[in-house]
Amino acid sequence: MKDIFTGRHYARSFFSVLDKQMDSTGEVFAGLSEIVNNSPEMNKFLAHPLFSREEKKAALFKSIKGKIPPEVAECVGILIEKRKTLLIPDILAELRRLVKEKQGVGQVFVESSYELSEKEKKQLEGKLSAFTGKKTEVVYSVKKELIGGLIIKIGGAIMDNSLKTKINNLKEQLS
Repeated sequence: MKDIFTGRHYARSFFSVLDKQMDSTGEVFAGLSEIVNNSPEMNKFLAHPLFSREEKKAALFKSIKGKIPPEVAECVGILIEKRKTLLIPDILAELRRLVKEKQGVGQVFVESSYELSEKEKKQLEGKLSAFTGKKTEVVYSVKKELIGGLIIKIGGAIMDNSLKTKINNLKEQLS
């Protein structure tokens, strides 16, 4: 089972080392993430104790196009040594979030019961930027079970103004 908190921990540790070269780091981790997500054979190989760290690194990097910076290779070596390669997609997501945070861009997740129009998205993005005080990148998703309204996630805060939640709250008050 993957532990997202462990992935975040590694990402934050790596970010302090890799901060200056995040463009190439992002590309490498994106390639690694693709391999980890789509290659069960590679995952078995990486988990096998008979192969050395260097053999595993060589096999992983052989499947990625481009040059691997030494700092990135060392970070991946740590993941291989600690048998945490399955966390690479989580680490990549957290590294991207840390880069955006450093650039002053906040990430917001919006769930709605239907696909919002471009006009509605623009209005919402303007209000969210004003609310957070920084530029926001909004990730939209549709969840029909909400019936109506929105759920907005900013950092650790959740603003649930969905009709489903309102109905559930009313149901609890009446019982």
